Amino acid sequence: MLLFANPNLAMGLKFIYIFIWGVIVIAIPFIIAAIEATAYRALMDKSKATEISNPA
Repeated sequence: MLLFANPNLAMGLKFIYIFIWGVIVIAIPFIIAAIEATAYRALMDKSKATEISNPA
């Protein structure tokens, strides 16, 4: 691999990879929260048992 023969380029690529993985790892909880919120909304829209009925 001649690409990694240059140590400066190899270090630059390493930092790029660390940055990309950092963004992915930080984004995962937000993605999971969005999926959970969407699923919760979908379940609550379908469920009639959770509605508060007006007794009057």
